[in-house]
Amino acid sequence: MPADNLPEAQSRLIDDEPSQSVKVSVLSSEKLASRRRWRHLSDKTAKVSIAVGGISVIVAILLIFAYLFYEVVPLFAGATVDEAASYDLQDSSASLHLAIEEQSEMAMRLGDDGVARFFDLESGENAATIAVKVPSGATITSFALDSEQSGLFALGLNTGEAVVARYAYDTRFAQLDNRRILTPKIDYPFGEIPYTLAVDKPLASIALRTSGENMMLAATARGGELSLLKASKQTSLFAAFDLGGGAEFEIEERRLSGMTLGGEQLFIDGDRFWLFVIDDEGLARLLSLRTAFTAPNPQFVVQALLTAGRANPTDISFLLGGISLLVGDDQGAISQWFLTKRDDNVALEKIRSFQDSASPVVSLSPEQRRKSFVSVDAQ
Repeated sequence: MPADNLPEAQSRLIDDEPSQSVKVSVLSSEKLASRRRWRHLSDKTAKVSIAVGGISVIVAILLIFAYLFYEVVPLFAGATVDEAASYDLQDSSASLHLAIEEQSEMAMRLGDDGVARFFDLESGENAATIAVKVPSGATITSFALDSEQSGLFALGLNTGEAVVARYAYDTRFAQLDNRRILTPKIDYPFGEIPYTLAVDKPLASIALRTSGENMMLAATARGGELSLLKASKQTSLFAAFDLGGGAEFEIEERRLSGMTLGGEQLFIDGDRFWLFVIDDEGLARLLSLRTAFTAPNPQFVVQALLTAGRANPTDISFLLGGISLLVGDDQGAISQWFLTKRDDNVALEKIRSFQDSASPVVSLSPEQRRKSFVSVDAQ
């Protein structure tokens, strides 16, 4: 650049500097304003979001409390029982057992003729009639239920034999509407062949308890004979290949004379450790099943009177699990009994009692899935 032009160029540069600084200042101000607007929007959005979230949490907690209140309040009110349906089953046999399927769609009635009649619970319409495989000519003299949950039961016969069977349902779903379809059945998890507990003597009372593939039976016969039987399912290695192996049962028996009068009620606890022998006046005597099969002269080791005063038991049943025993009497009282152990001494003790009515207790029915029960009195 020529020397004479330097002052003019420098002058232009000097004149341009203020305009550039103004532009930079304007751009910086706009950028800061944009950032402030964005920050303000972000802050406002965060405040609204936090407020909505906090309110939602409070509302959710209030809804939880409302739901709990809705569920708990009825517990403080009295229960009501309404008649859902009434129908005639057209059957003259006496009932040994009544059971309702867990979804309350179907029911089963087992008569003293050994026939299980399944019917729709709402309409009473017959769904199936299945006869238990009782030997020809034999009659049923006693009945025992393992539990409502398992559906296993034992029929004591006048021949001294016992048949063990189970009522159950096969479930499938319709393809068109996915409707649940139940098919009743009677099967024999411990075999169809009757178990002999006494020789040509009617079984006056019988008790049954199972656990998986193990079974315990106890029965009394005329003359005070007490019979015990253990059966364990033994599966052949070839059963899975269907080569003729199949299931067999390892059976252990013990017969004890003079232990009972022949008319007592028998119960086996859920662990199959104790046999409860209870007479008509409520006197309970307990025999240890762990030593009954091996001891040369087993004796009752626990004794307790289950009723107070002159009351007599009218119905006795185990709650779910087979640990606590419920006793209803003819004075309207219901008591609950546990086995306790203190200083190596085992005792049968009353834990609690219920007095809802002055009328005799007719029936006790434990629930299948919970440790609750329903009682029915004479009124």
